[in-house]
Amino acid sequence: MAQYLFLGDSLTAGNLGCSFVEVLKKEPQMAEHSLINAGVNGFTMEGIRLKMAATLKESSQPEKMILGGGANDILLPYMQSMGPEWDPFIRKLKRHGSVPADNAQAFRETVKMTLSKAFDMKIPEILFCTIPCLGEDLSSSLNRQRQEYNRIIKECCNHFNGAIFDCRCLDWGLIFENELRPSQPGSSYLFRTPEDLGKDSQRLETEGEEVLCQERNLMLTIDGAHLNSAGARLAAQTMLPELLS
Repeated sequence: MAQYLFLGDSLTAGNLGCSFVEVLKKEPQMAEHSLINAGVNGFTMEGIRLKMAATLKESSQPEKMILGGGANDILLPYMQSMGPEWDPFIRKLKRHGSVPADNAQAFRETVKMTLSKAFDMKIPEILFCTIPCLGEDLSSSLNRQRQEYNRIIKECCNHFNGAIFDCRCLDWGLIFENELRPSQPGSSYLFRTPEDLGKDSQRLETEGEEVLCQERNLMLTIDGAHLNSAGARLAAQTMLPELLS
């Protein structure tokens, strides 16, 4: 039996929308394996780096660690610039050391430090997932920035892979773009406030995801970022062979 440790933000945590980790757990090939979900809502790449160190000290050594992060390094500054609604949430994250990178170069350094820490803690294999989408309109400024940060993730993985340890990249960004591209221009819907997330959680329970997605013309997410069942299946199906290789 292999142990897989999942570290990331709300996409990994999976408590809003559909969880790709839970989809993976239902796959027959994963029945004998242990999947540990250590995702935390709102965490930035720096928060994930700190969470990784703490988690690895508290748990047994996983055979593979799956990393997913970077979305909040882009989203949190963007959301905060639109009004003060996010201030309490961001202050809470900062108390845990989860601060957004100031720019692309700072993000690059944080990714490098995260991978260096994984190597220092003797993790044999890393699978690093790029950011799927930030809204389903691929021409948006947020998605252009996402593409830049995804290039950084891929470059860092290539730098570490082989020469140092097994560090592969699963390019969810490209996979989701290929799925969304035929329907472009895609929906511009993206959640804006913490209250939006709370309302969506209630509506998912009472109305179901199909209502939200049809209302917002969304294909792979419930709100532009968090996965619906189709997005979670796509994420899990593309990850499964990487986990078993």
